[in-house]
Amino acid sequence: MGSRSFTKQTIHSYLSFIPKPLIQMKNPSPLRLLCLCLLVFPHLLSQGQSRFGLDFGGGLVVPTSTQLNKVFYTGGEMSLGFKVAALPGKRLWIVPNGGFKMYLKGAGSDNSVTETFLTGKAGFEFQYKAAEHRKWAFLPLVRIDYNWCSNYFSKTYGYDPTTNTTTVAETDSYLSGHDLAYDAGIMILRSSLWFLRIDYEYFKPSLKVNNDLKGQLLADGFAVPATTKINCSSVNIGLGFTFNFKHRSRY
Repeated sequence: MGSRSFTKQTIHSYLSFIPKPLIQMKNPSPLRLLCLCLLVFPHLLSQGQSRFGLDFGGGLVVPTSTQLNKVFYTGGEMSLGFKVAALPGKRLWIVPNGGFKMYLKGAGSDNSVTETFLTGKAGFEFQYKAAEHRKWAFLPLVRIDYNWCSNYFSKTYGYDPTTNTTTVAETDSYLSGHDLAYDAGIMILRSSLWFLRIDYEYFKPSLKVNNDLKGQLLADGFAVPATTKINCSSVNIGLGFTFNFKHRSRY
C-alpha cells in the first residue's frame, strides 16, 4: 500500500487508543476560585511602596497562525510572578514568573472527547514604567520563557450527580516538545493595583510525534514525520492585579 500524507484531521480517526476510565474527578470551579482571588486578595495584602511584590493574572489567548487557529480558535492563560524593582524610582521591574496556556476543543461527535493543547511556562519578564497620568501607569514589557507543550485527548464517560464526580480517561501526549518563547507588549496599571495587558508571543516549537501513534498510522499507510514544527504564536489579552509587599521604613 502506498503511503498517504498525514494531516492533523487524521488523528480523529484514531481515538480508539483512549484507554478505559482511569480517573474520577470532582467537577472543579476554577472561575469561582479566580473571582474569589480577584475580589479578596487585594484587601489582604498591602499596597505599600515596597521594592518587592507579586503579579497575578489571566486572560484570553488568540492563536495568530492559520496552522493552529484552524484547530483552536481561542484559549486561556494564567500566570504568577514575583517582582523586584531594579532602578531608582521603581521604574524597572524584573519579574521571574511561571504559568500555563491551554486550548480546548471538543473532538467527539457527542463532545465526550476533548482535545487539549497545554503549554507550561517559566521565565523572566521586564516591565518599564514609561509614563504616568494621575492613577494610570503605562509599562512596556518584554518576556522570555521556556515552554513545555503537550497535545493529548481525554474522554468523559459519565457524570454521577449523587457523588458529583465525572469519570475521565486521558491519552498519552501524541505531540510533545519544548522550546524558547519571546513576548512583547504593554501593561496598563490602574491605582498601582489592577492591570490590563496586551502582548504578542512568538513561539514556534518542534514537537515530537508519539511513537505508538506513529506506528499505528504507518501501519495504516500514513507517512508520519518524527517531528513537526507548529507555529504556536498568539495575541494575549489579560486582566490581573499586582501587590506591593508592606514596607516599613527604619527612619
